[in-house]
Amino acid sequence: MDDSIGRGERQARALVMLVLVIEALWIFFHKYLPLDASLWALQSDAVREHLAGRANDGLSMIPFPAPNTFVPLITGIFSFLFSGEVVVRILMVLIGILLRGYAMLSLLRVMKVREDLVYFLVPVFVWSGIFFLGSLPYLVGETLALSLINHLLKQDHPRGGTYWILAIGFACVAWTHALAFIVVIALVLSVANEQRRSVHLSQGWLSNIQSVASLILPGCIILLLRVFYPAPIFMLSTSKLISEGGLQHFIMAITTAPLIREAVFPGANIIAIAITATVVLLVIASLARAFLLPMEEVSWQSRSAKSAGGILIVLALFSFVLTPLGIETSGFLWLATFLLVAGSYSRGPAVRRGSIDRVLRVIAFIAMVAAGICNGVSTNRGSEAASDVRESSLRLISGEINAAHQDGEKNDLSIRFVIDSTLINQMSEPMIGSFSYSATAPLYIYELRNPALSSSLYQPEAGILDRSDKTTNGTSPAKQIFFSKPEQYFDPQFRVLAALPEGSKLSSAFGPFAKSFSDTTGIILDHGMAKYRLVIGKLSSKEALGLAEKQ
Repeated sequence: MDDSIGRGERQARALVMLVLVIEALWIFFHKYLPLDASLWALQSDAVREHLAGRANDGLSMIPFPAPNTFVPLITGIFSFLFSGEVVVRILMVLIGILLRGYAMLSLLRVMKVREDLVYFLVPVFVWSGIFFLGSLPYLVGETLALSLINHLLKQDHPRGGTYWILAIGFACVAWTHALAFIVVIALVLSVANEQRRSVHLSQGWLSNIQSVASLILPGCIILLLRVFYPAPIFMLSTSKLISEGGLQHFIMAITTAPLIREAVFPGANIIAIAITATVVLLVIASLARAFLLPMEEVSWQSRSAKSAGGILIVLALFSFVLTPLGIETSGFLWLATFLLVAGSYSRGPAVRRGSIDRVLRVIAFIAMVAAGICNGVSTNRGSEAASDVRESSLRLISGEINAAHQDGEKNDLSIRFVIDSTLINQMSEPMIGSFSYSATAPLYIYELRNPALSSSLYQPEAGILDRSDKTTNGTSPAKQIFFSKPEQYFDPQFRVLAALPEGSKLSSAFGPFAKSFSDTTGIILDHGMAKYRLVIGKLSSKEALGLAEKQ
């Protein structure tokens, strides 16, 4: 047995920072992030066109601070220097991994957590299914919220300027993502509740419950401004690129090493489930250990963190009911767990560590390494497959444009990309978060400056661009193509690029009037256990007798 003298804490902190840096560099040098990251990349390009005054796409920018609009505005500005894909990838790596992980480590330092096990869980929490979901605004909002929570919990003797820093900062969290603002609300209310029994809070404005509660007032005003532009601001994803339903969203959120189909091998699902189950059991064991062992000193900071974590975990567990209502509380499940564990181990434990503690520490270290390796391999295989699919999509589109010109069609084609919902469901797993990394890769070709491939065609909901009812722009490839007139589906200049399951001839995403494809060209894509067809052609109102393809 050894005493806790701070050396282990410093070593664990340095090791975790090294792991986070390696993870960040690894993913940065792998292009084309999956799922909603592609939509946010397209939004940055579309915002750039709006800021430059070149857009005529039926979309409009929200002119005032509203929830979920800050990140698209920033990425749109930076896209004048880099492409939208590069800007989103930089922010996903810099903020979604590095700064988010560092904010968690900083909170552990503020809470004076001395347990190595808790430090080893940080990378696992950071690089979970939420990161792979690609919801950049939420990742930025969560990082900003954690940084401000750190600053708030340092305030034993707060000054007046600190109040305004926190109030404005919390408003920025609401401006970034409404779901992340729920974390702020839970923490602020927990701190206010501690005023009734903690003498440490009888200092400055912290001694006034109204002052503490009013920290969230500016953010609430920003939330209310969204009434002028209604949108699902409390959702991580509205693109339908993962299977629908509260259960699937919850499974995706809790998964620590998502199962990417392009990197799947026999038994990979068992490994992914084992890693996630191990992390869950470690969290339960660490909380049980903290409950049974005495702590050196229970502070208002630890009680506030535990109270906020408890509130958020309850909300996360009720996500099965709340997600269908438009509030995806499963998104902050691991963040809530982190706050609960950090509060439980604040300033303790005040006992010598035994063999059981060492076993838990070793298991946590192994879980961290295993999750990192699995996610690293998945990113490598998925990114390579995405690059191949993107190039294949470009070849299909180029061939279709050339064929149209040879047939005497002089006008530019209009090309829509769709992903069949059946394919999305086939790529999912009932027990673990699973998806195809490459199926969404064709979205990245819409960054090209080509009238047939406009970045405004596909946009995430609840961003900075508002969609008019008179335009078909601003949708998701997993949603049904919608035109106001039936004949628009069969326009000679209209083409559909579709990702379909093997053997499929039609998709519900084609619209209510399309019965089949005609004049198609297609290829079979086979990467790992992600096998599907990529087909381009015209829509037809006639029933299909057979699907002939030009290979």
